[in-house]
Amino acid sequence: MSMTRRRLLDDTFKKTVEGNPAIATDSLARMYSGIVMQGWTEQAKTTGAQLFDASKLQTQSSGGATVTNNGDGSFTVSGSGNLSSVFNVQYDYSHDETIAFLQVGKEIKLNQTSPVSPTVVMQLRKNNANYKTVSTTGYTISEEDVQDQTFYIRLIIYGGSGSEIIPGTYKPMVYQDGDGTWEPYTGGKPSPSPDYPQEIVSAGKYNEDTQKWEYEVSVGGAQLIDTDQLTIGGINGGSGGNYDTQAGIRTDAYIPVDAKCTYTLSGYSPYKFANGIVYDESKTKIGFLSSNIQIPEGGKYIRLSFTKNDQSNFTDDELDALKTTIMLNPGSTALPYTPYRPPQTVTLTADRPLTKWDRLEKRNGQWGWVYKSNTHIFNGNTDEGWYRESDYVVSPLLRGKIVNDKEIYCDEFTDAHKNSATSPCIYASKSGAIVVKYTQYTNGDISAWNEYVASNPFVVWYETIEETFVPITAAEQEAMEALHTYRPTTVLSNQQDCDMTLTYKTRKGVGGG
Repeated sequence: MSMTRRRLLDDTFKKTVEGNPAIATDSLARMYSGIVMQGWTEQAKTTGAQLFDASKLQTQSSGGATVTNNGDGSFTVSGSGNLSSVFNVQYDYSHDETIAFLQVGKEIKLNQTSPVSPTVVMQLRKNNANYKTVSTTGYTISEEDVQDQTFYIRLIIYGGSGSEIIPGTYKPMVYQDGDGTWEPYTGGKPSPSPDYPQEIVSAGKYNEDTQKWEYEVSVGGAQLIDTDQLTIGGINGGSGGNYDTQAGIRTDAYIPVDAKCTYTLSGYSPYKFANGIVYDESKTKIGFLSSNIQIPEGGKYIRLSFTKNDQSNFTDDELDALKTTIMLNPGSTALPYTPYRPPQTVTLTADRPLTKWDRLEKRNGQWGWVYKSNTHIFNGNTDEGWYRESDYVVSPLLRGKIVNDKEIYCDEFTDAHKNSATSPCIYASKSGAIVVKYTQYTNGDISAWNEYVASNPFVVWYETIEETFVPITAAEQEAMEALHTYRPTTVLSNQQDCDMTLTYKTRKGVGGG
């Protein structure tokens, strides 16, 4: 071995970065598969602060705009241009309905997550006339208000004739308690609960055809703009589509992004950022971007456009020059220009979702899923062995399998391993038993609970004591082995929002190329 070769090997060492994306800024171009992908688990949990029942306002089209009720408490505005007529859809609460959820002496406020139009308006009305429009400034409900038999609330989605249609998705939050952080409507009650179950969601995209969960792992360079897709032209701010002009440059390709990530745009001087459009998974426009590239919730793709300060036309030479300087990279720091490299992408499959306790990793030369979780549906079977202690019921079924006294997820009961006093609740005890408190069924003869759970089964996901290693398929093994890092920057990411860990090789003085 030559002295130069030996010295290069001696200078090589390993580093590790984490995140999604995981960005290695001084990587060598090497075949090195030090990748770990960690799963996640989420469940909506509410305090009951949301007073806005979005189901009261239905999908409607009028004046060139459509406002779609998405069924999850959010609304999506679509359309372009200006409204050709008034857009108005409304729902009136009765006086009794209104005073049932309002608290005297507290402010009522309305928050909305993004500027769209038509938008939600909330009116407090007396004698069939509006006397207060609720906004972020709030209005304090008085005893006089609730005693007035003509007092009621009107919900409206409104846009004035001739006003601009501003597409996007928003989540209204009407509240008196809390800080205004959005949550779904649950009738003023905390959830998950038997009345308002909440789905337990873990990482993975379910494929109905194959009945498998899919995970897309991507390894690419830092440059996210395929400069071959830069062209002279513009992007319509209303529709998000293209239009012909010599006074602009646009990205023709849809650039994949992640709403949880930060991005930095640089290298487009002396030109100015004209606009950026955000698109959802179906590549429908849902909003705008400024040059600081903050991706809103639901954003899956972006496109960008640029103009000159004097709005004059671009030449082909100016377009070609911009292709050698413009840079869009993940992270909050502008990286030096590097050419676009198509990402290496591997789609992995699994028989189950990847929870917060599970991960993908390589063990003993083999890639596979490391599962440290399991699920059980409690439905009153005799093996569950329910018995009563005080005003709780206890099942020993999972003892020896579950990690004791740790957080669990249940679709119908709130985990309370740190505070087991509130009904309804569930927790894993220090002995590994599943304990439930639901006073009307657990504070009495055990037969009442057995009858309840038999007709109202519930799901529990939990961390297991033992790990299980399940190898991925042979084809997927081969694809993972073929992944390699780039010099000088490598970006490891996935489409399922999993945190990634990349261990890679580097050495002092790594440069571009």
